[in-house]
Amino acid sequence: MQTVFSPETIAAIAAIAREAHESFASGKRITLLSENSKLAKVPGVRGSGWILRGLAIAPADVGGREVCAWRSAGCSRACNGLFSGGNNMPNTRRAMIERKIYFFENREEFKAQLVEELYGLQRKADREGMRVAVRLNVSSDIVWERIFPELFGMFPGIRFYDYTKG
Repeated sequence: MQTVFSPETIAAIAAIAREAHESFASGKRITLLSENSKLAKVPGVRGSGWILRGLAIAPADVGGREVCAWRSAGCSRACNGLFSGGNNMPNTRRAMIERKIYFFENREEFKAQLVEELYGLQRKADREGMRVAVRLNVSSDIVWERIFPELFGMFPGIRFYDYTKG
């Protein structure tokens, strides 16, 4: 599938990806789950006792690896994964690309860290009398049910949800 990014954007993404490879090789650790403006817009959530987090990684084939296997040309043209809301910020884009590289190059470490962060969220929610909802595909279409099916059974108190055109 052909990219819709400008040559300048592609060069910037490639530079970030090279830096991320070097950072991970030297032991850098990043946060996987985050808050963002997209999650904050979920209807009925603000002030309702929910903690919402999401896993935002660089969409489509940004950074050289595909995470939206079923995307169409129209989907690619409409993708706002790197260019909407807070994703316009260079540090946010960098974090999304770094998470993607971490996911593909250190999958077992990535999964272990995801579990650790989810346990931390659940402990926080328990202390504060709240509930947790997590969107693992904020900007991707990874089939978590196939690559990490045991994750969902590990956290019966966390609501996992995904995008729907519903």
